[in-house]
Amino acid sequence: MDSDLEIFMKQHTPKAKISCMERYVEEIFHLKKNGYSNPQIREWLEMKQIMVTHEAVRKFIKSRINKRSFVI
Repeated sequence: MDSDLEIFMKQHTPKAKISCMERYVEEIFHLKKNGYSNPQIREWLEMKQIMVTHEAVRKFIKSRINKRSFVI
């Protein structure tokens, strides 16, 4: 790896925002594949102390379908 790149990475932390749902992506898609609605997935996330809207769940799923080669 380029030494300038390594120096930069040591001096700067990433600024990209990571969704609080990201750690549950496999479970979210498992629920979706098994016929659960976005409001039901939101309810399950709430049990995990993650407060999001069902619209946020919809956007999360939509943005990751192609990246993760999931088929719903």
